[in-house]
Amino acid sequence: MIPLRIRGKTIALPIVQGGMGVGVSLAPLAGEVARLGGVGTLSTAALDDLLSLREDRPFTPREAAAHEARAAREIAGSGYLAANVMCAAATTYEASVLGAIEGDIDAIVSGAGLPVDLPFIMADAPDVALIPIVSSLRALRILVKQWLRRKAPRLADAVIVEGPLAGGHLGFSADEVDAEDNRLENLVTPILDYVAAELAAVPVIAAGASTRERTSTATWP
Repeated sequence: MIPLRIRGKTIALPIVQGGMGVGVSLAPLAGEVARLGGVGTLSTAALDDLLSLREDRPFTPREAAAHEARAAREIAGSGYLAANVMCAAATTYEASVLGAIEGDIDAIVSGAGLPVDLPFIMADAPDVALIPIVSSLRALRILVKQWLRRKAPRLADAVIVEGPLAGGHLGFSADEVDAEDNRLENLVTPILDYVAAELAAVPVIAAGASTRERTSTATWP
């Protein structure tokens, strides 16, 4: 396997664990994936509520993200850790990003909407990678256009492309799943060309499976 290199850091095993919420992608899972050489990803979805119940004391969203990131780091050692922060969680979004950064995370992954504010929130964290999730070339173009128009201090360090079989908060309706244009390889190919031209050829990470490979059972990854 070819290692991933994101914002100056090398990931030996180019496998990215998804940020599965609520309460799935927490420190034990993310930390172990990172320790073994992949990208371990925390989910910050409802993390303040989860930790408040688990620890029997109140946590703010920022405290919760920092706490769980530090716990994952203890397991991961020098392994690569990301935090998945959903744009849809608007009331806790910025606090979760900042808390994860304080907890020594390597990257912020953000989707379930377009992370138009993320470069500004991360302006004081130059060592932390910024990784948006998109489901089409159109979405990526809109995002980059907004960043450039607002004179964002930085752009993406990698891009995750989610096909309709990736699971989670996707930009596809049920009747779009089997469309030819939405096969994962057909989504990724034009994005590779765009990224090479506009984003200095940062890594493009495909999430999900091709609809051609789909069976009646669950598809992995």
